[in-house]
Amino acid sequence: MLVGSSVADVGGDLSDDRLRFVPAASVSLEEYAAGFTASFVGYHFNLTLDAARLARKIRVEQHDLQHSLIAYEGDELVGVAALAIRGEAGWVGGFGVVPRRRGRGLGRLLMAALLGQARACRLRRLTLEVLAQNAAARRLYEGAGMRVTRDLLILARAAASGEEAGAVGGDPSRVEESDSSNTDSLNADSSNSGRSKSDSSGRSESSSGWLKSDSSTSDSLKEAAPAELLSHFARLHAEPPAWQRDVPSLLTGRARGFYLGERARPRAYALTSESLDGNTYISDLAAADAASARELSAALGRVACVLRVVNEPEHSPFVGLLLAHGFAETERQHEMTLEL
Repeated sequence: MLVGSSVADVGGDLSDDRLRFVPAASVSLEEYAAGFTASFVGYHFNLTLDAARLARKIRVEQHDLQHSLIAYEGDELVGVAALAIRGEAGWVGGFGVVPRRRGRGLGRLLMAALLGQARACRLRRLTLEVLAQNAAARRLYEGAGMRVTRDLLILARAAASGEEAGAVGGDPSRVEESDSSNTDSLNADSSNSGRSKSDSSGRSESSSGWLKSDSSTSDSLKEAAPAELLSHFARLHAEPPAWQRDVPSLLTGRARGFYLGERARPRAYALTSESLDGNTYISDLAAADAASARELSAALGRVACVLRVVNEPEHSPFVGLLLAHGFAETERQHEMTLEL
């Protein structure tokens, strides 16, 4: 999955009157995707987008192409700044400058222009995430008036093996499945290979069979359509989600949903999706209380495949539980906010 609103440019001086900013809506998706890729060369994470993947990112994250910006020096694309909008809230869905223009002040100018777009849209708040080790990018954002409000963690767990994996992986018949179809996945790189199939009766059949219930628990995980589980989102979330893990993105995604308790009022649930990189991502975690969070975390800890969680709030009730079940923190991001 993509780690959003990262910056690839810092400070410096720029005195080039050939620089111009244009709406992303004014160019083809192919050119915009190429600009994204070029602007993130040498960044902490490899980012390669084609038009199809960028279109999916735009749809899942609700980018506003008219107010997202592309920077040109003459006819050469030298930077991108993506703005996503939901109501009066905005989020920086990608920010980067090509290598040869870094360190010359373009980042500051591009950020100022993006803030101008946010204010023109009458947004009340703008957020983004930046990797904790990217101190230069954080300084750039702080120079624009943004402040760190919390940390978001990226967690990963290697595939379980032996007896532990045997408790959960394998036979899909051990999952109590919903008769509802699945929706699309949150992960911008996900493929149809991660979707569930349906038999002639309409029952959901897992294509991977990676999860089954644990007979040692009194209440097994059952499968239901993500849209159905998301109707309980507000009730089961104590911490506000990161942008890419809020309901609009989750409803747009391709995922599977698993829950504990009664279907009409689950005690906890998890949404998962598979991506082209071969990993399974947990795109949402929710629980009514600490006991339910513990039970759900224990079940996920017994899943046989590699699992990743992106942008779990540091103070989420799940962080400590997942760490206790074999997950490790691989990256940390600062969520930064500006009240406009």
